[in-house]
Amino acid sequence: MPGFGLVWALLENRAGFSGGWRLAALTGFMGAFTTFSTYTFETPALLRLGQTAPANVAGRSLLGLGLVLAGTALGRLI
Repeated sequence: MPGFGLVWALLENRAGFSGGWRLAALTGFMGAFTTFSTYTFETPALLRLGQTAPANVAGRSLLGLGLVLAGTALGRLI
């Protein structure tokens, strides 16, 4: 995965992160990246097979966006 190596090098050489911080940042980055790409790949396939409804896909997307906004707001309060 070229993106992983690029992010690793940037965090190591330019940002000056310690090993623990670099590992935490990359774990979060790669976890989010793979989860999103799985969601984007599998959703159209499930729709084509009739195994999920468009309303379900829209609901999950809106719920996810709402949770991101709520988490951001909570993070600013702390």
